[in-house]
Amino acid sequence: MNHSEVILNGKAQGELLVLTEALSFWGGTDISTGRIIDRYHPQVGKLLAGRIVVLPGVKGSTAGTGALLEMLCAGVGPAGFILRGPDIIVTAACQIANNLIATTVPVLRIPDLDFSDQSLAGIWNIDDDQIFIVQSNSIRLNPKGGFPNTKQGSPRRLTTGS
Repeated sequence: MNHSEVILNGKAQGELLVLTEALSFWGGTDISTGRIIDRYHPQVGKLLAGRIVVLPGVKGSTAGTGALLEMLCAGVGPAGFILRGPDIIVTAACQIANNLIATTVPVLRIPDLDFSDQSLAGIWNIDDDQIFIVQSNSIRLNPKGGFPNTKQGSPRRLTTGS
């Protein structure tokens, strides 16, 4: 059973980056560039900046919130997050950034979607409780939980230039 939810509303657009392991924002990322620098992480060298990042989990403690907040305030953080489970580090950093710099960094929780499916690759547009994937499917999240309804998306429905 899928319990997808919108944790923080917002609008964002970016290329999907699926991380295969948990990430430490404090020490595992370069906060001046938004690049993964943990040499033991499978996606070392990948840029988080401007991407919709799928996180299976986060390593570390509250120092990670500060590191992620610095990236977001400097404009080198992810455009949005899709979490596999609950995470206070990401949620707190995004909420603080939303308040400090009047931005919107959406945070969604989608625990059961198979992100290894290559048809999900590409540019994603998050618009509050809807996700549009360029030339693929649109997923409407039920904020109260439940299985998301899917329907054919259209590139015309994308909001570009966010």
